[in-house]
Amino acid sequence: MHKLPQAGWKKLKIFGDDYPTLDGTGVRDYIHVVDLAKGHIAALKAVLFQEDIITLNLGTGNGTSVLELVKEFEKVNKVKIPYIITERREGDIAECWTSIDFAKDYLQWKTLYDIEDMCRDSWNWQRQLDIILLGESHSKQIEVQSVDHRTRFS
Repeated sequence: MHKLPQAGWKKLKIFGDDYPTLDGTGVRDYIHVVDLAKGHIAALKAVLFQEDIITLNLGTGNGTSVLELVKEFEKVNKVKIPYIITERREGDIAECWTSIDFAKDYLQWKTLYDIEDMCRDSWNWQRQLDIILLGESHSKQIEVQSVDHRTRFS
């Protein structure tokens, strides 16, 4: 969503609104990039000196629909995301989220950030990046929000 202008899209495409979910859109397990990175570090530390191969999933263990994500992004960032509903993509399923029990037990890891954090941080990241890439004059067109919870990034 935060890359719509850079991708040349005028509207976000939502693929299908006729799934057997609360709002008809697909449900997925969206995870904050910092949680994902920390999960990978935990996995590397856990298997560094082992010969066994393990498979586990990293996620929040909660599903969020596409429309729920759009609405949260709009609310948190005080922006409007234009979107259109298009036909389903072949092979897409209605709902998919992670079972986190094994990662929690084996890695002693769990997510710290929620959907609100993810929406805020992705928008702030893109806005900061635009200022860096497009120059200081562009910053006058953008009011960058401060992130008051950066201490959790350590």
